[in-house]
Amino acid sequence: MSRSIQSQNTQQVTQRDQQAQDLLSGIEAECIQIVTRSQSGVNWAQEALFAYHAMLSNETLMKCAINNKLSFKLAMQQIAATGLTLNPTEKMAFLVPRQGKVIADVSFRGLIKVATDSRAVDMVVAEVVYSGDRFIYRGATAEPEHVFDPFLDVSERGTFRGVYTTAYLATGRVMVKAMRAADVFKARDMSAAWTSQGPGKRGPWETHFEAMAIKSGIKSARKYWPTTNPVLDQVIDYLNTEGEEGIAGTPLSASDGLADASMVQASAPVSQAQGGNVYDHVGDQPHDRRQQETVNEQVPREQPGRTQVQPAAQAASGQGREVTRERIHSVCDRAARTRSWEGACSWAEQNLTGEALTYALGLFKQRQAAQAQAA
Repeated sequence: MSRSIQSQNTQQVTQRDQQAQDLLSGIEAECIQIVTRSQSGVNWAQEALFAYHAMLSNETLMKCAINNKLSFKLAMQQIAATGLTLNPTEKMAFLVPRQGKVIADVSFRGLIKVATDSRAVDMVVAEVVYSGDRFIYRGATAEPEHVFDPFLDVSERGTFRGVYTTAYLATGRVMVKAMRAADVFKARDMSAAWTSQGPGKRGPWETHFEAMAIKSGIKSARKYWPTTNPVLDQVIDYLNTEGEEGIAGTPLSASDGLADASMVQASAPVSQAQGGNVYDHVGDQPHDRRQQETVNEQVPREQPGRTQVQPAAQAASGQGREVTRERIHSVCDRAARTRSWEGACSWAEQNLTGEALTYALGLFKQRQAAQAQAA
């Protein structure tokens, strides 16, 4: 390699190094403030270092961060507020380039950590089920029977049937939520992580299907868990909206905007989970898993409900209605790109009511008909 080429490469590395440092220093004060207010326990200097190395090792990520500084800021705010880490060895959260934006992609392990840290649940077990497995569902308040050989290759276990999560509450009770394969595929088909992959490119739904299916199952099951503070819901909303990860998740709130992590400042402090452990896939074993007795009585639980068009306090200003309308149009645009109209209608029926539901279904039908005619 000639001296001129070496010098050019050195200059490029130096420039990228400085750009990464400038990006991080520009949001440092605000992110430290979020860490303090949310009491997330995040070591900002450490997370900034992880982000710095991630950008230097991924040119596409670096370009997205430079060209879309707001998305980079929102991504780092999520890390600051949630108590998650970008440490690649822990595999809880990652900075990824997606659709021209930087996304703080939270893994299913990360979602479980946020859930247990916020005391929404004490422990979560999540598994995928195949047609060759023996699976007996015993109801929403008792552990199912799931028997399979974990040493078999996935291809030998049969057809994918779905995913289920078992959440262990602090009371000692359990809550089981199953998600059918068809619903997992609906979430996948609405996800930018699937639809934005071009020919020859392999996204996480292809390379890590089981992990993504489990993640979708956890996001769906969360609707039935107790609520202790808004951190978990904000993470899921951020993934579903800013991250365009599909439509499975918490119901739409008319007063919600994008999940800006600075909103956490008004919430209760995030406390560390006491007792219980987390294991979330085959092969992980809890360090001290408590014995659970089957619970046959009905567990009181929060119903997912259907979101009203707007809170009464916002009726006069119309702010809630406008946010709801924007979300509906966002889902509609995504359905048009992915041709997942069934998934869009399912989202509307699960999360809207009254005029908002009527408007959404009418808009989806109109756009679908226009798309079919244009084809």
